[in-house]
Amino acid sequence: MTLIATIKLEQLNARKSRNTVEAALLTTLLGELQTLAKNSGREEPTEAQAVEVIKKFLKNNGVAQAAASSSQNQEYKEELEVERLILQSFLPKQLSEAELRVLIQDFADQGKDIGDAMKSLKTQFAGQYDGGLASKLMKELL
Repeated sequence: MTLIATIKLEQLNARKSRNTVEAALLTTLLGELQTLAKNSGREEPTEAQAVEVIKKFLKNNGVAQAAASSSQNQEYKEELEVERLILQSFLPKQLSEAELRVLIQDFADQGKDIGDAMKSLKTQFAGQYDGGLASKLMKELL
């Protein structure tokens, strides 16, 4: 099942179970994904686009959590935490630094330069690594 199909199914289940926080979050997420797809001339968003939008939502959630930390509204803080956990559940497992180092060393052993290695990494492991860390490791290893 694709990531988009999973999100749609979870949104439907949340609506059926009257989980308003999850339903509202996933409805907004799906709306953003559909808008992105239409703007790029596609019928459905790609998996990579979905991961990027989820990461954007997580970043915004983090900003809201930081702002809410001084707030006395405990219910709002809890809602933000629930949203964070929901969003994280849709992201692919992230490669650890050690796993990333092994992959990049593999690329070095194949004689790839930084550009080719980044392209291969992005193609094979889109959304599964920290780009800054990958760049740092590539400069170190290649």
